[in-house]
Amino acid sequence: MATTTILHEFEDWLLEREQKGEINKKTRQNYMNDASRIFEVMLSQMPANVIEGYLRSEGYRGYYGHLIEALRAMARSRGEKKFHDPGQSRLPGV
Repeated sequence: MATTTILHEFEDWLLEREQKGEINKKTRQNYMNDASRIFEVMLSQMPANVIEGYLRSEGYRGYYGHLIEALRAMARSRGEKKFHDPGQSRLPGV
C-alpha cells in the first residue's frame, strides 16, 4: 500500500498541470522544492507538541518525539539544495 501525504497530492496535482501544458517541468520542480522547504521550515519552527497534536488528530498513535527530532536533523540548512546524508546523523549520540 502506497503512502500518500499532502506533498504526494501536491506533486500529483503539479504533474497534472504540467501534462495539460499549464506549467513546464522546471516550474513543477521549483514548486516541489519550495513546498518541501516550507514543510522543513514549519517542522523546524513548530513546537513538537503541536506536531504530535496534529498526528493524533489525524489518527496516528504513539510517541513521535524521536521521529520529529530525526526529521529535524535531516532537514536542510538554509540555502542548501538537498537533504544531508542519512548515514551521517546530526543527532547527538545517534
